[in-house]
Amino acid sequence: MESTKQVGIWAHARLITGVGVAWLFDAMDVGMLSFVIAAVKGEWHLNAVQMGWIGSIGSIGMAIGAVLFGMLADRVGRKTVLIITLLIFSIGSAASALATGYAMFMTLRLLIGAGLGGELPVASTLVSESVATEHRGRSVVLLESFWAAGWLAAA
Repeated sequence: MESTKQVGIWAHARLITGVGVAWLFDAMDVGMLSFVIAAVKGEWHLNAVQMGWIGSIGSIGMAIGAVLFGMLADRVGRKTVLIITLLIFSIGSAASALATGYAMFMTLRLLIGAGLGGELPVASTLVSESVATEHRGRSVVLLESFWAAGWLAAA
């Protein structure tokens, strides 16, 4: 009986750590965007409306991603969709570093937002469903703390 509890604890720790590190990188991306907007403003000769769209397009992508990937997670499984959304987010983030102009950057930020919008609710639900009821609240709060760590890392 004791060894079963230990395996459960280690599985729980791996889940929280794995999903938490993903959230840390998500938060870093969101945090760094605020610094990037200022940097590309002059280089790409952006006006206030364009800068506003850079800040907003990710949220539009998140709304789309939350709906689409939320439904997909119910059909094919949360772990599978978590991996898919992490790939979309990661590939989009890496590609955005190579963006040569406003249109390309906007397209990639929409894609990144879709990955992020799918990942956050799917990951939170996966953790909530995988943890015993008596540890659920603490686990979700611990998971959320990785977001703050990502913002600190971005700064």
